[in-house]
Amino acid sequence: MWGDKTPRTLLFGEFYYMATQLAIVKRVMRRLREEIPASITDNAYSIMVAEFLNDVNEQLQKKHMWSHRLFDVDFPTVASTHTYSLSASGAATTSTPTNEDSILIYDRHKRPMVFEDTVAASRNPLFERNWETIHRQQELSNYTQGQPSVFAIKKKQGGHGWEIRLEPVPDAVYTLTTRWYIPQAAFAVETSVDEDSDLNLPEHILYLGTLMLALNERGEEMGEPGNVIEQRFNNSVDEAVLTDKGPMIRDNQMEFVAD
Repeated sequence: MWGDKTPRTLLFGEFYYMATQLAIVKRVMRRLREEIPASITDNAYSIMVAEFLNDVNEQLQKKHMWSHRLFDVDFPTVASTHTYSLSASGAATTSTPTNEDSILIYDRHKRPMVFEDTVAASRNPLFERNWETIHRQQELSNYTQGQPSVFAIKKKQGGHGWEIRLEPVPDAVYTLTTRWYIPQAAFAVETSVDEDSDLNLPEHILYLGTLMLALNERGEEMGEPGNVIEQRFNNSVDEAVLTDKGPMIRDNQMEFVAD
C-alpha cells in the first residue's frame, strides 16, 4: 500500500514518512536526471549517492539526539562477574545494542540513567565512577560482592559498542537498565543488503542533504544551485529538530545531555 515508504508517527500525532535507502537514492538520481537504478549497486554513481546518504544520515544523527533513537539497554548480571558488554555480541537483552556512537543519557541534573531494576517497584539508581578507579580496586582485590551500586563505562576495544563495569561485584543475578541515545548505524553501499531498510529520519531532510552533496560533487552544472538546496536543507533540519524537541520544551521534561 505504501510503496517505498512506511508511515511513522512523529510527535504531536503528526505523520511523516521514513523512506528506504533505495527510495532516496532513486529520488536523488531522478532529480539529477540520471538513470534510475533498480538497485544501489547498479552503477558507480548510485553507489556514490548512497555514500552521500550515509554521510548526511551520520551528520544528522550527531547533530541532535532524536527522541525516537532513545533506548533502554537491559542486561542480567552473573555472580562474581564485574564487566558486561552492551554491544551486539554482549550480554544486552535489548534488540538495540549500543554502537560506537552511542551516548549514555543523563537527566537535567546530570544523574546517569542507570538503574538496578530487578524489582520494578524498587528501582535503585547507580552512581558513576571512573573506570580506572574501579579497575584498581578490583585488581587489588579491595572489593566486596553484593548488589551493584556503582558503575563505570568505556568503549569496547575495536569501537563496537560500550561495556559497563559494576561495583560491588554482583553476588547474584540482578537486572540492570541503562538508557542510551543510539544513532542508526551506516548502511552498506557495496551490496544491496540494506537497500530496503528504513532510514530513521524524515525522508525530506535526508533527500535534500544527499542532493546537496551530489550537486556539490558535480559542480552544480545543471538545475537548482547547490547553495539554494543547502539553505532548504538547513531550514528543514532546524524545523525537524524543533518539532522533535517540542514535547520536552512544552512539558518541561528532562533535557538529554551527554556528560
